Amino acid sequence: MQNFDGKIFGGDLSREIEGNTDGDGDFGGKRVTPAHRFSSEGNSVLFDPLLDAGAGFAAEAGEGDIRAVVLIERGSHTGPDPFFGRRSAFRQFLRMTGHGYLILPLFSSVVYAVGMIFLKRAMEMGQPPRRVLVGSNLAMGLAFAPLLFWAEWPKAEFPQWMWLGPSLCSILFFLGQVGTFRALAGGDVSVATPVLGSKVVLTAVGSAWLLPGQVPEKFWWGAGLCSLGVALLGGGGGEKGKKGAWRAVGWGLAAAASFSLTDVLVAKVAPQIGLALFGPLMMGGVAMLSVLVLPVWAWGGLGSGQGRGWLGWGVGLIGVQAVALLGGIVVSGDPIGVNVVYALRGLWSVGLVVWVGGWVGNREAGLPRRVLGMRAVGAAFLMAAVWAVLA
Repeated sequence: MQNFDGKIFGGDLSREIEGNTDGDGDFGGKRVTPAHRFSSEGNSVLFDPLLDAGAGFAAEAGEGDIRAVVLIERGSHTGPDPFFGRRSAFRQFLRMTGHGYLILPLFSSVVYAVGMIFLKRAMEMGQPPRRVLVGSNLAMGLAFAPLLFWAEWPKAEFPQWMWLGPSLCSILFFLGQVGTFRALAGGDVSVATPVLGSKVVLTAVGSAWLLPGQVPEKFWWGAGLCSLGVALLGGGGGEKGKKGAWRAVGWGLAAAASFSLTDVLVAKVAPQIGLALFGPLMMGGVAMLSVLVLPVWAWGGLGSGQGRGWLGWGVGLIGVQAVALLGGIVVSGDPIGVNVVYALRGLWSVGLVVWVGGWVGNREAGLPRRVLGMRAVGAAFLMAAVWAVLA
């Protein structure tokens, strides 16, 4: 048989089923069945091995070079790096960790921290916490809605109870949102946001219970370091005093518990139903539950009042980061690793309060050096937790 002359990150791809090259240098001895019988005529073909795996393509490569999307091209040249170049530092980082999907929660952690500072500013300017909560829920519902264009009815068989998954996750996530904004209204951003990182431990416990075999030892180390960092970040009082800080911690822990159960259920159920269907169902339910906080006829006033600009930007960012975060959990099936990286939002919140807090009118920038120092040490523990998971 005639083989297709192509490369995948330096490894040959055989065109026919009888080919014996799969990009692993014959190390694994596996054979590749092409997904779509690529023609030897024409230009390069872009395809997704995660989507095409069912057609027979081996999604993993023996040398660890293939990623979620690869470029197959004719000729003797190796395929380009799917991110920033052949030998970029970013690619080396991904190859070192083997957890490229953690880019999604890293992105979400930064966007979440910025969004929460905007929302806190909106509340300081007079926006009621209920209006901010409902606006965030509606923004997430709208952000997930376009995924329905790619939704397909699941063909594989799975337990019928899993169809309750989107509804259960909607309720749990909604309760987590209530706790989050009660914490934000009663305390500082640099207290409320880091405390939410405690859900890493709760997610690890929940995963061990519902997802047996999914909790390597390094994740427990990461969860422990993350919790210590959260304790330091949330300590020392704040702009509203110790009472306000403890109120924020209490509501933040309650929110973390709800979010942790949500993430474990998402990792268990969403891959069966599909992200494009599960996500809109779940977040649509969260949006509908907002009627318990604010009647539908009052939603028209979400864009009014002082601070509406901060509110609009804040809820928009919260919606975008939610899509990336849920996508990371579904694609990876690794809610613990995703949440350890996502806990870096506590680090970003402290840094942003110090660097740009005064510019946006946030009062936390004037906190005592002792408090900011404790939160800086806590941020260091968060970085150690991320390293423990990625090592």
